[in-house]
Amino acid sequence: MSKRMAVVPEELATSYFSKTPDAGLHDIESKIENLLHASSYSDDAKAKLLSQLILKYRHMVSEPKPPVRVTIEEEIPKEKSAEVAERNISEDPIVRDIILSVPANFQKFIPAIVEKLKHAAILGMSWGN
Repeated sequence: MSKRMAVVPEELATSYFSKTPDAGLHDIESKIENLLHASSYSDDAKAKLLSQLILKYRHMVSEPKPPVRVTIEEEIPKEKSAEVAERNISEDPIVRDIILSVPANFQKFIPAIVEKLKHAAILGMSWGN
């Protein structure tokens, strides 16, 4: 099945698609009016449809929230030193062997664990530190 495209003059397009943003509001308002006055639904169905239409109406009427302003601060030097220490740890051949022996989803935790063990002087003897 193939679809066809055609260039449509702007006059026809503007009459078909309204460019005013209030057209959606007017449409919802008319649906609410029709629901309240000339509908054959039960009271429960009317209440449910009315609540849905009111939510749509409130969403269209409300102004969008202003964008949140965020300032990006420079990195703290401690973080940089931690990254350098972590990089030095991961360059160690023993640590690389440990990282490769661990499942992939746990490999990111190994450098931090090794660093803690070094500070606790547990691994210090084996590496001569």
